[in-house]
Amino acid sequence: MKRKLHDVENWTDGMAREIDSGTKMKWMKKILVIEDDEQDRKSILRVLKKAGFEEIASCETGREGIVMAECLRPDLVIVDTVLPDLDGFVVANEINAIQDLTVKIILCTGFSDAYDPFMAQLAGADNYMMKIAGFKNLLERVEELLAHTS
Repeated sequence: MKRKLHDVENWTDGMAREIDSGTKMKWMKKILVIEDDEQDRKSILRVLKKAGFEEIASCETGREGIVMAECLRPDLVIVDTVLPDLDGFVVANEINAIQDLTVKIILCTGFSDAYDPFMAQLAGADNYMMKIAGFKNLLERVEELLAHTS
């Protein structure tokens, strides 16, 4: 029985083993979460882990995130737009400038600003989204972007 990947609420531990191996390969991708709000960071990590992603790292500052991206070489980075040291647009731009790193970037925000999607595009982000309770929309974006990576 195939399950919808974005149907997070129905997932249980070990379910990744029940899905076909081609889909499971997607979950072997490395994800870096750069989020200073502890509650949001824990929620994002919980959603990703519950969906079967195993290689997830996280940090609280933009500078730390840039260093981690260079060292860990993630397939996807989720960046908050408002961080204590750098804004997420700068972080996305810096990560995109890392030599020999091909990475997908999702910029997340809790604020609604019509100018931000344009700034996200200029920073090289692959996706820009509003944070919503439960981060259900985030998982859909993660799966969509990782489906197009090698």
